[in-house]
Amino acid sequence: MRHKLICVKCNAVQEQKPAYACCKCGGILHFEPEEAEQPHCMMGEGNTPLIPLLRSTQELDLDEVYIKCEFMNPTGSFKDRGMAFALVHSRELGVEKIIVASAGNASASAAAYGSRAGMPVTAIVPASTSMEKVRQAAAYGAKVIRMKGNYSDSFQGAKAVAQDRKWYNLTTTYINPYVWAGYEGICRELTEQLDKPADWIMVPIGAGPFLGGIYHGFLKLKEEGVVEKIPRLIGVQSDCCYPIADAYFKQAWDVKEWNMTRPTIASGLNDELKGYTQDGAYTLECIYKSQGRAVIVSDEEILEARALMGREGLYTEPAGAAGVAAARKLRLEGVLHKNDVIISLATGSGLKSSIPSGQQEPPTAETIEELLNLL
Repeated sequence: MRHKLICVKCNAVQEQKPAYACCKCGGILHFEPEEAEQPHCMMGEGNTPLIPLLRSTQELDLDEVYIKCEFMNPTGSFKDRGMAFALVHSRELGVEKIIVASAGNASASAAAYGSRAGMPVTAIVPASTSMEKVRQAAAYGAKVIRMKGNYSDSFQGAKAVAQDRKWYNLTTTYINPYVWAGYEGICRELTEQLDKPADWIMVPIGAGPFLGGIYHGFLKLKEEGVVEKIPRLIGVQSDCCYPIADAYFKQAWDVKEWNMTRPTIASGLNDELKGYTQDGAYTLECIYKSQGRAVIVSDEEILEARALMGREGLYTEPAGAAGVAAARKLRLEGVLHKNDVIISLATGSGLKSSIPSGQQEPPTAETIEELLNLL
């Protein structure tokens, strides 16, 4: 597909491909097609269900909350949208080997789609990454290496490998323009699935390219006349790590690196942005432009929201429940109105998380009599 990579900062067109940053100012590159886009589907990613909460609306004091079930993508997370799009273009670029830094979901997604495309994948993950996610990536044939430190350390490791070995970097910050362009497709889905415009979209964020992709996706739909307005985007961060929210509360435009004293249980939110704060700044810009907000939630609030979603028949990893936790908090603060139309993005499957659900271990019965007594 003919396309341009345009810097979001200085609008320069990047001629050399593959590219990770603007050659003039070092800014983030945005994918812009020069012709009508053809569907990009490698393994059935996208078109995930949009499910209304039924039993929990009274508890949340909100009439319409919808869960976009991104955990129903092929590898169990929203990352599949970006990877599918990026792998299509990787073929065009003549890519042979892939490197990716990941808190877990991106490693599995890159491994699956890379294997499908015949491209070997190496994933660098933090040492604390759950074994469920490590095993999943390995099952697809990826070489997984754990690295001491947090996600930012894995990011720098993958960046160094890409430079040294000339492997293609599919890390899911803004570093790869094709990956975050792949997230834009969710906007048309949401528009088709809802019979009314959404007022707010809750997006769990680390560096925030999912939110950035959603902003651009709705911007295109507005320009096409498909929607009248861009939903207000909520960037949800953990009280353990909130560099973007910190800048938002200060009404700043620049985002500073974060020094995390303890990790959140929502591993996808453990992003200190060390070495790439411009990613956070661009996500913040998208929040401002959508007239959205940033919000901080605690691990306790995330677990409560996860349990609430469980009662609705939805099993998500902790990060995927952060949006519901944010909706509850913003309603209590009076930011959300009772009749607002709210979408929360459930980003990954609970099957990928080693965080316990809070329930006690089930009892064991050795006889029918014991079974009956346990009922």
